[in-house]
Amino acid sequence: MEKKHLRELLEEIYGGQTNALERAGRLITAWKVATGVFAFAFLITLGALLWTLTHPFEISVKGLPVRGVGGFGVDVVTPKQLKEFGKNATYLLCNLNEDNLPDRFDALETISTPDWAREIKALLPDTERKFRELQMTQTCSVEDSMVEVKPLARDTFLVKVPARMHYWIKGRETQGVRYYTFVVKTCPATGENPYGFCIKEWEIKDVD
Repeated sequence: MEKKHLRELLEEIYGGQTNALERAGRLITAWKVATGVFAFAFLITLGALLWTLTHPFEISVKGLPVRGVGGFGVDVVTPKQLKEFGKNATYLLCNLNEDNLPDRFDALETISTPDWAREIKALLPDTERKFRELQMTQTCSVEDSMVEVKPLARDTFLVKVPARMHYWIKGRETQGVRYYTFVVKTCPATGENPYGFCIKEWEIKDVD
């Protein structure tokens, strides 16, 4: 009985060692495979990054063309950015009174193309005269959900902003809705114009 028990004990010991060695071998093989997969994925990622740094490209964000310059300096034009730009331009144009006209027109000039800047300068004297004669003030509010953005070209967009207007002319209040429509181009961002957009054309229409 004791010999049989001893033999069984030895088989358990050596058998256990054999199983442990097999498990260790499988672990080493799995580690080698995982390391190889990681190294392969790393090389692909590194290659893609190097290609991006050296090649300009264009992609699309929600239907809007995006101007790619390669690498980390990619210009991504999103509808949200364009809507914010259009809303700010609308506020400058429609929240006007006799006192803030020059400052507002100076601010509009910083977000315009040269042609539109000249139009603003030509418009200011007549606007000042009209506001003085009519003792006019106007304010507006914009519904975010109603602002429309449409791509026109690779770097040009149409931004349409409906504004609910309140006019005070010689103390009498009137109301209405106007559509402020801007043709916007991408342009270099500056300290005065951090948006990276410039107004190329504009139009204001009253809603009947």
